[in-house]
Amino acid sequence: TNGLCLQCHSASEYNKPEHHRHKEQSTGAQCVNCHMPTTRYMGVDDRRDHSFKIPRPNISIKYDTPNACVQCHDGQTNEWAASTLEKWHGKPPELSASEHSMLELRSLKTISKNAHMRLINDLSLNEIDRASAIAYLGNSGAELNDDTVKSWVNSPLPLIRLAIAKVGFLLPEAERLKSYKQLLTDKLKSVRVAAAQNLSQMQSQLTGLNESIIELAHANNVNTWRGEGSINQSMLALNKQDINGAIKSLQKGISVDPYFDASYVNLADIYYRLGQTEKMQSVLNNGLKAVATSAPLHYANGMALIRSGN
Repeated sequence: TNGLCLQCHSASEYNKPEHHRHKEQSTGAQCVNCHMPTTRYMGVDDRRDHSFKIPRPNISIKYDTPNACVQCHDGQTNEWAASTLEKWHGKPPELSASEHSMLELRSLKTISKNAHMRLINDLSLNEIDRASAIAYLGNSGAELNDDTVKSWVNSPLPLIRLAIAKVGFLLPEAERLKSYKQLLTDKLKSVRVAAAQNLSQMQSQLTGLNESIIELAHANNVNTWRGEGSINQSMLALNKQDINGAIKSLQKGISVDPYFDASYVNLADIYYRLGQTEKMQSVLNNGLKAVATSAPLHYANGMALIRSGN
């Protein structure tokens, strides 16, 4: 039934064939099947989409985005669905330039830096789209500066501040010491921790960083039940010049998650930089036994053999 949706949405407006265009009580008449379609994960786990989309097959034609119409009518095309919806509800509204840019980014296409900045700073867009656009800067490799990010750092919108906190690595170190550093005292812990991650190698230059580093270390420690958590903890230790701490974190990561190849690669690299080549090779050999198909491990092992003249 549509009972949950109809607590807010008028039944006389939406719970009728004129709106959903399907037989009453059919699967197509259920709100969730058009606006919260399921996707199957890991072959067994069906999860509904909680972004509550309106099906837009006309957008799918250009950007190959999913829509509930052809997910259900799997023998039909986006063109068929777009034409049918237009007959029922009229021509859909045109997308703005920023909305087109957002879809380009979500399709993993490249847009110009100017278009990207216009998108981020378009206040007519919702918060999550603008924050997502900031996050996509991490894929572009674009170098940022304080003038660019100052308004994002000072935004009243938490997702905007969190997004710039996470991509702070795009700022040169000198630029991170300007307005970006104030994120260390943000009212949200997630923002403070993300900023601390990108400032941890500059502890001697910042006052007030220690508290955020402690929060970051705690967040990493919570996640050490997986290899990724130990990797992050080891990187934090390296930023503090704590080589032994980094080694211990990676060794713990390998013992907890022996199939996570990055732990072996990073630990071998530390031993290489310390000139302890026997330990380096031992780590790589153990890694290849555990994850024989790992391309990064084979590459690291090949480089080790080249350096040793083998």
